[in-house]
Amino acid sequence: MFRRISAHGSEDGLHPHDRKRFVVSIYLADDPIEFPNTDRLNIPLTRLFAGSIVATHDREAAARAWIKHVGKFRQQRLRSFLAPTEITDAQIDLAHIIDGLIPSNLCPADGGYMLDNRCETWFISVRLAKFRLKQRTEK
Repeated sequence: MFRRISAHGSEDGLHPHDRKRFVVSIYLADDPIEFPNTDRLNIPLTRLFAGSIVATHDREAAARAWIKHVGKFRQQRLRSFLAPTEITDAQIDLAHIIDGLIPSNLCPADGGYMLDNRCETWFISVRLAKFRLKQRTEK
């Protein structure tokens, strides 16, 4: 796999001044169909990831975290089922995932997004980290 290196020398293509660190948690909603008339917060949630992600804005942070910790696994699994390339590639397409994020106040933490593919539902909590990125000094 090739890594994209920007003109600024960063692997993710972000200019150092545009980079922000976000704290992101991803939750899988377990059996949402069993509770059609209740608040989604009553649905059992399984935390799949909690950590920090570097991105330019919160939607991008949510999408990058989901791709890294859920999408790549889903892509491999769908390939094993011989799913069409359009479907498998969509699991790791940043623009596609960003477009699919629905703002939600139902996340376990303040603010975030819901990603729902009509079979599975994920809640992604995103907040700006309180610590700053260290700037690399050129030697």
